[in-house]
Amino acid sequence: MVFSKPFSSFAHAPLCPRRLPAGVVGLVALLASGLTLTAAVLPPGAGACVSNSIPAGYGSFLLTKSALFEQSTSGTPAEVPSGSAAVIELRSPNAYAISNAQVAGPGNFRAGLTAATDGSSQWTSNYATETVLNATLLPGAWTTSFQLTFTNGDAGVGFFPLVLVSNVPPLPTIANLAAAQSINPSANFNLAWTAWAAATTNDRISLQVVDSSGTTVASAASDCSGAIPLASTAGSVDIPAGALASGRSYTGYLTFGASLFESTDISSLLVERVFQSRTTRFSLRTSGSSGGGDLGTIEQPVVSGTNLVFTLKGTPGATYAIESTVDLTSWSKETEVILPASGSLEVRLPLVSGAGPKFYRAVKQGGGGQPGIAPTLSLASAGPGLVSLGIVGTPGATYTVESTTNYQSWLAVTNLTLPTGSSNAVVTISIPAGTAFLAFRASSSGTVNPPIGKTPTLALTPLSSTQLRLSVSGGDANATYTIQSVTAGDTSGPNWSTGWTDQALTVTTSADGTGATNLSVSANASERGVFYRLIRR
Repeated sequence: MVFSKPFSSFAHAPLCPRRLPAGVVGLVALLASGLTLTAAVLPPGAGACVSNSIPAGYGSFLLTKSALFEQSTSGTPAEVPSGSAAVIELRSPNAYAISNAQVAGPGNFRAGLTAATDGSSQWTSNYATETVLNATLLPGAWTTSFQLTFTNGDAGVGFFPLVLVSNVPPLPTIANLAAAQSINPSANFNLAWTAWAAATTNDRISLQVVDSSGTTVASAASDCSGAIPLASTAGSVDIPAGALASGRSYTGYLTFGASLFESTDISSLLVERVFQSRTTRFSLRTSGSSGGGDLGTIEQPVVSGTNLVFTLKGTPGATYAIESTVDLTSWSKETEVILPASGSLEVRLPLVSGAGPKFYRAVKQGGGGQPGIAPTLSLASAGPGLVSLGIVGTPGATYTVESTTNYQSWLAVTNLTLPTGSSNAVVTISIPAGTAFLAFRASSSGTVNPPIGKTPTLALTPLSSTQLRLSVSGGDANATYTIQSVTAGDTSGPNWSTGWTDQALTVTTSADGTGATNLSVSANASERGVFYRLIRR
């Protein structure tokens, strides 16, 4: 550790949330100034945990290089485009506070770390491929310098050197992926992979299994990032019975992290760890029924020529309707596909030149809806003053179709009985002249959905300068909410009555009325606030 003469005083603008107007419920203000991190996000489990190896009073320096791969067959996982990232985090020891940290490496690499809300300093970046990542963050001599203020108030600057070795881990590969597509959730399931036989105690392995909302439901690791302890040379782990729900799809992330540098520096009071990680993403599915109407997972959308190309994941053998919308209210069916035994399929949809934004979803067909729960609806124009309302539900069931202009009062429109041998039907509905807005729902005849009036509680957590985590509690059970936002101006404030705009995201709550999703936001340090609310549709 080397100290130079004291710096002049250093200050940075604190993060200050805007105060909400009185009477506004269920809204959270976006932290406006200070969110300057770039948008790199490591896959779940790729970021190492070192807290169980830090002596009392020490801080930590952690650098992680990570590349993301996808495994959909028993073959070799394929690299995910733009799935590589690097993250640097520096946490102060008790003896002094760190600020203005700078990291330098071979090939003129320079990175300025940004102070985060939890007192750490961070830097993140995305890369197109693992090759580009490795060519940017090279092995060799690195230096981290920073300003520090001791507990007695004296200021200074310091630095510590690192020498990174070249050590790329093997590619994690699931050995029993086919068996993982029909897991019995009431019994332990042994998930197996090709073991990293040459791993040392300084290397790490991590498994994270997340549900559709991104919540971790099972985890294992050789460090403190997993609920189940693993050896770095482990080749399998038991996912406990009850960790997964019946008839659901999950995403797994298996990470191998090779140690590039490891030190406990008594002069700087820092534990220093550098890892090169490779993460393989894969799907897991459970047997049993979840009530039908599940949404498939759309991943890796790209525009290829005049087509939109994406990967659809869902229940093997199931039929999914690919639907599109321009307003997140009315949905139109583009096509239907049947997933193969792998549960994954590439879908290509033609794009119309000059058309505006369009959003897509994949709805599992034939599952129907449970009594009292609205089935899947799709809406399309049927001519002047008419709309065609498609219903996917239980064969032979009778549904009451209702409409609303305000999501509070609902008016019965018609009753519809699905044919005994079909889960699909279409009804034509007349729209009154001059109607500016109309939404529909359907419930089993004789059973009306609970009133849509609950105001959920929202919590907003910054993940980076361009991503937030929106958590929901106290909402309706098993409900889908549309996210809306409004921007507050510097002087006039937001227009609370008509200024709301639908986001291209929804949140679906679980049985206890909770849920979560990530929001992409603009990295803008100007004095503006964004507020969010949920609308059930």
